[in-house]
Amino acid sequence: MTHKIIAGPPHRPVIESKEFYRLFPALKRQLDKQVVTHRSAGEFLHTMKTLMAKLKVRVVSHKRRTSRVLLTRERVQGERLGCYVS
Repeated sequence: MTHKIIAGPPHRPVIESKEFYRLFPALKRQLDKQVVTHRSAGEFLHTMKTLMAKLKVRVVSHKRRTSRVLLTRERVQGERLGCYVS
């Protein structure tokens, strides 16, 4: 699958556009309607850091498993060819 890159006129960064700031009141109304899930910003931050750490552990663990599988595959292929791969 190939992706086409469509060149258009240069745009200003979103944060510099007036439209970006016009959305704030609507965003605030939506956020105000939501149920509060954390008593404080510190509690929320702790939850986010915990989730990010768990995600990082899963990614690192997955990379290690993938690396072991690839090394095992190389060793098996090397043995089939009569080579020793360390």
